[in-house]
Amino acid sequence: MGHHDVFVVTGGLSAVRDGGTPMAPVPELATPVPAIDVPGLVRLLDAGDDTVVLDLARSVDYRDGHIPGALWGIRTRLEALAPRLAEARHVVVTSPDGTLARLAVGEMRGLTAADVVALEGGTQQWHAHGRPLIKDRTTPPDEACVDCYLRPYDRNSGVEEAMHAYLSWEIDLVNEIVRDGTVRFGVDDPAHAA
Repeated sequence: MGHHDVFVVTGGLSAVRDGGTPMAPVPELATPVPAIDVPGLVRLLDAGDDTVVLDLARSVDYRDGHIPGALWGIRTRLEALAPRLAEARHVVVTSPDGTLARLAVGEMRGLTAADVVALEGGTQQWHAHGRPLIKDRTTPPDEACVDCYLRPYDRNSGVEEAMHAYLSWEIDLVNEIVRDGTVRFGVDDPAHAA
C-alpha cells in the first residue's frame, strides 16, 4: 500500500502479549457479583425451579455450543428478553469465560424480579465439568446474528448470494482504493525513490 516503514516486534505477538503493556483494569469486574458454580446450576436445573440460563456469547459461538435450554442474548439488547424472564425465579447469566456474564448481572437485575447470578467460569467451566453443550446452527437465526459478521458459510440460507457479494467486494477493492485517493496501493512514491 505504499508504506515504506515496516517494523517487526522482537519475539512476535507473544512478546507483546506476555511482556507488553498490562491490560487496563475494568473497575466493574472488581465489584463482586453473586455467582453460582456448575454443581449449583445443575441442582437448580434438576429441581425444575423456574431457572433461566441466559448466554451472552457471540451468536456464532452460541450456535457452536451452549448450555441446554439457554436463551441467547446481546448485552445491548437485553430488554428484549424481559418477557421471557417474567416467570423465572432464578436467572443464571453465562458467557464463554464468564467475564461478560459478570458485567451483565446488574443490568439483568433491572429487567427481572428473579434472583440473578453469574455462572463462575462461564460456559467453558460448564463444559469442563463434563456437562453437555447443544450445537444448533439455526439458533439464533441468521437475521438475528447482528453482533458479528456472518461469513457466507456461517449462514443457513443465502450462502451462494453472500459468497458472490463478498467476492464482488473483494474484486472491486483495488478500484475502491483508487477512487478513495487517500491510500497508495502498489504504486511507487516518487518522493521516496532512491
